[in-house]
Amino acid sequence: MKERKRAARILKAVTEATLSFAPDKGLGAMAALSVQALAKSAAVAPNNASTELNLLHRAGILLKVSGRPAHYLSLAHLETLLGRAIPSTSLTLRDFLLFLGPDTPGPPHVSDSFSMTAGSDSSRTLRKEGIKPSEQRSAPRFRLHVLSAFDTLIGTKHSLAPLIKQAKAAMLYPPAGLHTLITGTTGTGKSQFARCMYDFALKSGVRPRHAAFVTLNCANYADNPQLLLSQLFGYVRGAYTGAERDQPGLVERAHEGILFLDEIHRLSPEGQEKLFLLMDQGVFSRLGEAKSPRAARVLIIGATTENPLESMLATFLRRIPMHIVLPPLEERSFEERVTLILRFLWQESRSVNRPVGLSADVMQALCFYNCSANIGQLASDIKLTCANAWYDCLYENGESMRIGLEHLAERVRQGLLISTRRRASLLDNLLSGGEMHVDGRQEFSAVLAELLRTA
Repeated sequence: MKERKRAARILKAVTEATLSFAPDKGLGAMAALSVQALAKSAAVAPNNASTELNLLHRAGILLKVSGRPAHYLSLAHLETLLGRAIPSTSLTLRDFLLFLGPDTPGPPHVSDSFSMTAGSDSSRTLRKEGIKPSEQRSAPRFRLHVLSAFDTLIGTKHSLAPLIKQAKAAMLYPPAGLHTLITGTTGTGKSQFARCMYDFALKSGVRPRHAAFVTLNCANYADNPQLLLSQLFGYVRGAYTGAERDQPGLVERAHEGILFLDEIHRLSPEGQEKLFLLMDQGVFSRLGEAKSPRAARVLIIGATTENPLESMLATFLRRIPMHIVLPPLEERSFEERVTLILRFLWQESRSVNRPVGLSADVMQALCFYNCSANIGQLASDIKLTCANAWYDCLYENGESMRIGLEHLAERVRQGLLISTRRRASLLDNLLSGGEMHVDGRQEFSAVLAELLRTA
């Protein structure tokens, strides 16, 4: 308990120092971010402060600026302050000052002018080639380092990092991005990942602010291929019985934006061929339309749980150069599963406006039960568990919502049968005292600090 309070004080000190950080002052603003200064602010011995800061850094919560002395900043708060994502959790002092911008005061050897995001490959190339600052301003207007929905995903700097890099590359590739196929078993987060791609495209500037994100679940129309095509491409009056007026389709709504087709393998061969024409030549026709084809600039993101080589036309697949495979929950790290559980408990705590308390046995069951439908099922099972506990909370008029084994579904309780040796090494520190509390009234980063003692 003493160590947890110490970690919380250190995290609070780093957060306050980061919020007070003035990037334009460069080295002059770094003093309050050193180990010594943070230790003094948190009333913690310097050696203990150094230990806690390194644990926070290893957990991906803090940015470490190496040097003598080392400095630490809250990643989330610094990214909000700067309005863009930090490219790494570890930077040298030189790279950090370059990243802050061209006017940041620093040592003479760090004061080169950068018109693009400092530290990026493109900016280094421009500097090497001796292009003048005025000429650098004509570089592409999109921003590589921008805070987006990707940064809210669990595992964004770990298991999902290479997949997010692929997704960003697909959005940024000139002239209009790459059509993308996202595959993965049910519940791996394909729809959420697609929305993150859209959010990044808007915030990086490669898509106009008015660009729409239009979705269609092809499985909803799998038994009626013509109805699916009419939803996708629209129709003209008289195209079929009941078509009493011209109707635009989703392709037209998605012009200059992104069309997300979930369960895209349920699209008929005819539909795939029509979509192939749109992707290849940028033209399409409404159903029943005989005049010249219409034009639309649409980026396609498809998602499927099936093997695309077995369920989709080869000619269609060749027009989708980017393929992203999301891992199932069982292939994610144990730390990420624990973090997901905390995130979902935190969300439920916010919904009921009460802290959530759970025992070590409940946490073990959630950590180890067979969650075959992945993250989607985990979220659903936690919501159902909290609903059961909420009833008892109301009945007892409790100030917190306590979750016991009786609130878990039987298949979730099966997680208790898994070997406890792993629990001993990874969960005991998290569950000091035999139970854990998650308070939705706190910032999620503060809740995550509870994980640090398991590092």
